[in-house]
Amino acid sequence: MTRKFVAGAFSVTMLLGAAACSSTKEEAKDAIEEVIAETGLEGEQADCLRAKVDAYTEDELEEIESQGDADSLEDMGPAAQKFIDDLTSCMTGG
Repeated sequence: MTRKFVAGAFSVTMLLGAAACSSTKEEAKDAIEEVIAETGLEGEQADCLRAKVDAYTEDELEEIESQGDADSLEDMGPAAQKFIDDLTSCMTGG
């Protein structure tokens, strides 16, 4: 995984966290569309991320929001890390 990708994953996690602040599924879906646009995901990769985020519970969205303010990837909690893992998985065809 490249340093640029990690930095991108961190920024999109912060974006998702900010948009998930109200923790509604609809607003999280809007945030995911921004993440998809920012990362350049298309087709199956974009559909993969949409499906993964759609499976998140309201509690998970709230956790991502609260953990997305970390100063570094290492400081993020497990929910934000899970989102990055899901994003990585979709980007690499997983």
